Amino acid sequence: MENKLDRELIARNIINILDVKNCTNYMIFMNENLYEILLDYTIKVFGVNDEAIEEIKSFLINCKSIIIEIENNSPISIEDKNKLMTGLICIKRKYILKTTP
Repeated sequence: MENKLDRELIARNIINILDVKNCTNYMIFMNENLYEILLDYTIKVFGVNDEAIEEIKSFLINCKSIIIEIENNSPISIEDKNKLMTGLICIKRKYILKTTP
């Protein structure tokens, strides 16, 4: 039961970072193919150019072991969870929340 709650919390965190306007869609991040879903969703939301897409892919490859643990409903450390969430936030800030000079 605890892992299911952890998985739901992670899914809710991801959607709130990526697309808070559609926060009720968090269930898509509870599927077994989380890596592919994250890749597709972040490219859809952040992929404004080739640089953004390459950075997203590189980040997700770096976090693939964490994502696999989440997919398998295995417990992950706070550090790993923070690495994934913080990375998504940084990419969002860089490509979505840019301020114009």
